[in-house]
Amino acid sequence: MPYDFNDPKYWFDRAEEMRARADLMQDPGNKEIMLGIADDYERVAQRACGGLRLIVIIEELTTMGRRFYALARTTSDPVTKERLIALGDSYLGQADQLKRERTVTQSVCPTSVKRNVRMSG
Repeated sequence: MPYDFNDPKYWFDRAEEMRARADLMQDPGNKEIMLGIADDYERVAQRACGGLRLIVIIEELTTMGRRFYALARTTSDPVTKERLIALGDSYLGQADQLKRERTVTQSVCPTSVKRNVRMSG
C-alpha cells in the first residue's frame, strides 16, 4: 500500500517511531541524531497541516537527506556511517517519490494527538 506523503499523520507517526527508537539507544550521540530526525519529521507534519505546497515538502526532505549525508562524512564509526547514509537515502527517496506524483490531495491534520517539538538552539 503506498504512503500518502501529503497526510500529516504519516509524518507524525514517523516522528513518534524515531522518538521510540531514540529511547532505546545507549549512545548519546546516536540518540541525539534520532531525536533530530524525529524533529525533522515533526516539522514536515506541521507544514503538511498548514497545507504547505508539495514543492516545499520536497525541498525540506531533500535538505534533510543531504544533512544526513553530511553527518555520515563526519563520523568514523562504520555502523553509524552506514545508518546515516541509509537515512539520507530514505529522505531523498521520499522526495523523489513526491516529485513523481502529479496530484496533491487535501489532508486533514490529526487533532486527537498532542505533539511536542523540541526547540533547537
